[in-house]
Amino acid sequence: MGSECENNLFIHAETDERKEYFMNILNRSDKLFESFIPLSQTKLECYGTSSDVYIEYIEVKLVLDLIILKFYTYQTPCIEFAKRLAGRYSLNIQLHYYNEESDFSGEVSIYRNQLMKEEHYSYLQGVYFNNRESFWQKSYEKFNEDWKFMDFILAKGLSMNENDFNRLKRLYDEFLFCGYFNKTIQ
Repeated sequence: MGSECENNLFIHAETDERKEYFMNILNRSDKLFESFIPLSQTKLECYGTSSDVYIEYIEVKLVLDLIILKFYTYQTPCIEFAKRLAGRYSLNIQLHYYNEESDFSGEVSIYRNQLMKEEHYSYLQGVYFNNRESFWQKSYEKFNEDWKFMDFILAKGLSMNENDFNRLKRLYDEFLFCGYFNKTIQ
């Protein structure tokens, strides 16, 4: 069985009328991608992933002028869909995606039809940059509810709000090495 890719799509509707327009499409459709962008090539070429997403499996949040959609695709993110959606409807869109099993994540920012940012990360690095609270929760779970690592990084002067993932990774490697070293000499 292949892995799932979590997609968090932020659509800046800008006006109540546009938000209502997009919500009406979501409410009367079965599939996400085909309801906004008609299939003109293969799904992989048109949407960036090999299958569509059924509306019933999408988590929808409305926050001010944002429509936030959280859904899962098979193996790959829906980058092409985000690009086509922004171009077709002249929207500002952000896409954050994560695939833990395949160890990748990333973010795409599109302003109307112009790609502004496309970053690719390892899974944890993307979680660190895009969802810091989730990163610390996953770190907590990874260390079996043992806060020794957190104590270690705080003792090394790294703040939980710091935006330096490479430094955090070096400290993590050092922590693992010290733990391994301490186990082998005991």
